[in-house]
Amino acid sequence: MEEKFIKFYKKYYNDVFRLAYSYTLNSQDSEDICQKTFTKFYDYLKRNNFEEEKVKAFLFKVAINDSKNILVSSWRKLTSSLEKCDYNLQTNIKNNDLLDALKELNKSYRIPLYLYYYEGYSIKEISGLLKTNESTIKTRLKRGKEKLKELMEGNYERNK
Repeated sequence: MEEKFIKFYKKYYNDVFRLAYSYTLNSQDSEDICQKTFTKFYDYLKRNNFEEEKVKAFLFKVAINDSKNILVSSWRKLTSSLEKCDYNLQTNIKNNDLLDALKELNKSYRIPLYLYYYEGYSIKEISGLLKTNESTIKTRLKRGKEKLKELMEGNYERNK
């Protein structure tokens, strides 16, 4: 069982981290979410036989719920992110124009864009993961791409 867990951990850790980061925009919180997600997965794996093709969906569902819980926690409202300080911190996500533009987007656009383009989920699958109507996901993808384009063009113009 441990070999199975390690295999899934190595295979999906970065995906879960990026998903959590797309919610929190904070690497420390994202690492905490990964730890909680994989702890829950390990406990679940001990009790149940798991179909390999459903592992990623399970991990994403847990990570989404943990991300939402962190975002509404009273502790988060009382603290300040180290990434907002002037320190040059290394994170697991490279700093670039696209990432900066994605950070500017509202999470209702950012999360579906991430799941669709980075993780390759279909609109139906995203709808199930986020418990949102499929037409809403389509609209958010369309509007998110438009807003992302505006942001990227704005960054390009400023850097000229």
